[in-house]
Amino acid sequence: MSVTPISSQPVKKRKTQERAEATKKKLLDAALKEFADRGYEAVTVRDIEALADVQRGLLGYHFGGKENIWKAVISRMTTGYLEYRKVRLDVAQDLSVHERLAFRIRAFVRYSAEHPELHQLMMQEGNRDTWRLRHLVDTFLRDSSPDLRQLAKTDLSLSDEDFAHWYYLYLGAGALVFSLTSEAKHLFGVDVTKEEFIARHANFVADFLTGSFPSPKEEAAE
Repeated sequence: MSVTPISSQPVKKRKTQERAEATKKKLLDAALKEFADRGYEAVTVRDIEALADVQRGLLGYHFGGKENIWKAVISRMTTGYLEYRKVRLDVAQDLSVHERLAFRIRAFVRYSAEHPELHQLMMQEGNRDTWRLRHLVDTFLRDSSPDLRQLAKTDLSLSDEDFAHWYYLYLGAGALVFSLTSEAKHLFGVDVTKEEFIARHANFVADFLTGSFPSPKEEAAE
């Protein structure tokens, strides 16, 4: 009775694919750090490959060049945020408008604490009229803000102009501190990566932006 040999090709193919995915992840992680820390123009392909500790030429092989890996970094970051937000908003559908707005703010603070590089990337790109800023606006920002705008306008009776002011308070209050970890430690003696700080900051920002701070009389009564 003869036994048909099992081909090793599927195993080899799977291992090759796994190595390729691991290399792509290393390149994306390195590119995110470099672009967030230094900005697109200051970073070279070789900088990313060196930080990722991969052979020269692999970034071009997997992504085609610096522009494409920047877009891939943005896609990964923004998709991650939108998925994170969707899960939480699904849970909050039965809440009042005011509660949903506060919930949305707290979720943004928590995501910013976990992924400060997203805010750092936005700061790198937000002040220059480049193809990268237009890409961010067209593929992410324009679609991510209407529901937040509607919640804020409904709950707080904001005009379109007032929402613009509120929106940038939301971004700065919610995310900035997590990009200033060393300053916060030396200036105030706080560790912004600790859960206690993140939870308090999330509640503080939500109360601030929704006008929910207790009055002195209410605090005294408590």
